[in-house]
Amino acid sequence: STAAAFLFVCYLVLSNYTLTVVATDKGEPPLSSTMDVTMTVLDVNDNTPSFSQNIYDIEIEENTLTGIDVIQVFASDADEGTNGHIRFSISGGNANSDFRIDSVTGAISVAKQLDREARSSYSLVVQAADRGSSPRVDRATVNVVLLDVNDRSPEFELSPYTVNVQENFENLPKNILQVSATDSDEGFNGKIFYFIRSQSEFFRINASSGEIFVKQQLKYQNSTGASSININRQSFIVTASDRAVKPLMSETTVIVNIVDSNDNPPEFDSPSYFTPVTKSVKVGTRLIRIVAHDEKDFGLNSEVEYLITGGNSSSKFKLDKTSGWITVASSLTSDMNRFFLIDLTANDRGNPPLSSRTSVRVAVTEENHHTPEFSQSQISATVPESLVVGTAIRTLSARDKDKEMNGLITYNITSGNDRGLFLLNSKTGVLSLAHPLDFEDKIQHDLRVSATDGGWIAKTSYVSVTVHVNDVNDNPPVFEPDEYFPIVQENVPSGTTVVKMNATDRDSGPSAVMAYVIQSSDSDLFVIDPNTGIITTQGFLDYEAKQVYHLTVKAFNNSGSIRGADIDEVFVNITILDANDPPVFTQELYDVQVSEGLSPGGLVTFVSAEDSDSVPSWSRFSYSIAPKFDQNVFTINPKTGQVSVAAELDRETTPVYNLTVLAVDTGTPPATGSTTLIVNLEDINDNGPTLTTAYAEVMENQRAGIAVATLTASDTDLPPNQGPFLFSLLGSGSANSYFSLSPQLYERSNQAFPFGNVMNTPRYYPSIKWEWILSGIT
Repeated sequence: STAAAFLFVCYLVLSNYTLTVVATDKGEPPLSSTMDVTMTVLDVNDNTPSFSQNIYDIEIEENTLTGIDVIQVFASDADEGTNGHIRFSISGGNANSDFRIDSVTGAISVAKQLDREARSSYSLVVQAADRGSSPRVDRATVNVVLLDVNDRSPEFELSPYTVNVQENFENLPKNILQVSATDSDEGFNGKIFYFIRSQSEFFRINASSGEIFVKQQLKYQNSTGASSININRQSFIVTASDRAVKPLMSETTVIVNIVDSNDNPPEFDSPSYFTPVTKSVKVGTRLIRIVAHDEKDFGLNSEVEYLITGGNSSSKFKLDKTSGWITVASSLTSDMNRFFLIDLTANDRGNPPLSSRTSVRVAVTEENHHTPEFSQSQISATVPESLVVGTAIRTLSARDKDKEMNGLITYNITSGNDRGLFLLNSKTGVLSLAHPLDFEDKIQHDLRVSATDGGWIAKTSYVSVTVHVNDVNDNPPVFEPDEYFPIVQENVPSGTTVVKMNATDRDSGPSAVMAYVIQSSDSDLFVIDPNTGIITTQGFLDYEAKQVYHLTVKAFNNSGSIRGADIDEVFVNITILDANDPPVFTQELYDVQVSEGLSPGGLVTFVSAEDSDSVPSWSRFSYSIAPKFDQNVFTINPKTGQVSVAAELDRETTPVYNLTVLAVDTGTPPATGSTTLIVNLEDINDNGPTLTTAYAEVMENQRAGIAVATLTASDTDLPPNQGPFLFSLLGSGSANSYFSLSPQLYERSNQAFPFGNVMNTPRYYPSIKWEWILSGIT
């Protein structure tokens, strides 16, 4: 028979089971046997992945870089193998694929650049699915909130802003414009305030609202001309800034056009006008032009039209409304000696127009037939520049053939009298001096003089008057500049130019001739040429002796005193520049005595030099001995100037040494000073006497006592080291027995001593000893 067993097993609880099966029969007694059955439980995909939490909430900054992980989700699956392997994905809420998820780790990262202003939050649906044949799935929600960063600059609504503002408005400050900018950032990153980039004289802005106000009156100005700058246009830069820690800004231009307002009426040149006219004047003749200006306004506000508003009821006159000319409209023959008073108005073309009024008086008169006539067409006069004010120069005269008022003449200077130097009597025609003349300023004055009659319609003639001015000596010499500071280097040759003085005299001719002289000086090293004013050196300039010289130079002319002021003086401060002077020895000649027995290294003498230059490299120097044939006999210490013996001395060879000692500084190029050192050698007894070689012949059987020879000795030393000498025959032998020295002939050097007689011997060579005397005779 068969048996079946049914068990409920769970793979997750136990994956292997071992069962012991017992089979028992039904006999008596029953028999049984057992068997072990091992059962393996196979997994099935019966578990769904499970997220660690259903909802995840995160906040990230909108400028988070792509590829950065922002969160990691976790899910688990109790199944084994592929049934328990989980893959993550984003199944919803990921518009534009802004995020991506790692399918294995569950790490969610930024896939694209985020923009909070475009989208401020995301609700991502994240799915965890196992890899079973029939996958099981779990889902969770990841809520992502983007935090604002200051990545948006404020944006103005317009750029530029333009506004027209009329000049001279009331109630300052006046709001003329409001600028507006927006910032899509949040909080302080989107909070905007405004300011004008460069401080403005005329405008200010409300930092919060962007309202722009005018601080002071604006004035429209005439901008005609070649300039390309519109002076009636004011522009400035307005900046909008957010309030972030690191704010972002944007700018816009504000253009304010100043518009002219009609705030000035036309103004006539004169409050009233007068013109005479003869009764025979022709119709259409122009009498007078009235002019009104509206120069403070512009455009239509400055254009003027003229109107007759009264006094012309008989229509005798006509007015051109544009030009302002008044002309005769009808005959005036019957209006002799009559006055007309015409009222005029000038209106501008503003809206509303402004106006002003004036009047013209017209006198109808008799005809003025003749013009005054001068007797000459050109008049001249010559005066000295010293002419006293008030002195009459010339009387001018003109005639007029008319009678009464038409023949009455008035004189006037019409041009050439710019400074009012001359005065002309309007009735008598006497021309006189009103202010002092100055030849140096102007040597000729050209005047134009008019003679005008007294007619209502006056007639005038003119004459040219030339006044010539003669020079007088009224100006002293004047130095320019008033103090001189020349610079000259020391050691320049005598006659070198130091400076040229420059004095001028505004007079001319002999009055301008001047001479120069050095009035005072603290040195006689400088002279001046009296004609040219050139100062030159005379003698040797030494910086070390003096660095600055002070001179007073005078310039004068010889044309006589001019109110005691015909002289000018100037200070001349001459600065001496240092040059590289050679060192100077304290003695020009050193003459020393030393023993010829002085050993090498022994002191001969010290030499000394000085260098007073101001530049350190010029004042440092070293000693040396100029090269000669005997240059190795002596040596000198380059720093101390100690002269020492360098080799054996011998007076008998060289009794005197003449050395040139140098002192060379370290300048570029170096400067060298020198002195002479004479070394005289004193004698010592260092040389023996020398016996002159002698040879003598005698006859055999020569009798004894006959002089055979005279011997001499010499010594190169000086007295007392030269002698006297002591002679003697040396040794013994046959020769000495035949010869002898005569003792009475003992003398000093160069004294003869007779040789003894040699008897009957063919040739003998006696030995002779000589000694030299060190002190006295030995």
